[in-house]
Amino acid sequence: MFFGIAGLFGLVWQIGYEMYLHPRHHFDLLVNRQVALQTVSLLKLIGFDATVVPWQMYPNLIVINTHPAVNVDTPCNGLPMLYVFLAFIVAHHGPLKTKLWFASLGLVLIHMVNILRIMALGFIALYYRDLFEINHKYIYNILIYSIILGLMGWWHFKLAAVQKSTPVSIN
Repeated sequence: MFFGIAGLFGLVWQIGYEMYLHPRHHFDLLVNRQVALQTVSLLKLIGFDATVVPWQMYPNLIVINTHPAVNVDTPCNGLPMLYVFLAFIVAHHGPLKTKLWFASLGLVLIHMVNILRIMALGFIALYYRDLFEINHKYIYNILIYSIILGLMGWWHFKLAAVQKSTPVSIN
């Protein structure tokens, strides 16, 4: 059952996103912009002068303290990671009520880690440019997929486990 539902989610992603939403970019552009604006809001909250400035090929360029830092584009908006996590929770067995709160918690956590990643990449681009590519391509992927696997493990081993009833003893 799990693989059937997971396969269906994969098919929906391929048709719905890869073939329809992504090539037309309207949805991606909206999500990219929102992620950039949320990142800037968090930067401002901790005291940095930050803004999103469309510039040439970079429609979501985040500027930190008047310096161009990082652009938010597809797939850096985090949609694929959010979808993989959600597909796993929906496809896996477990109580619906628990799925709802855990999926919500996981999606928010993954999204926030992505926002923090974009902030970190902005600072790396400004101050440690030679470390940008390794962090952008590898370090973050290891971090985020470790978090997603940890959440999946937490779901599988702790939350989705069927509660075994305690046997009744007859005296």
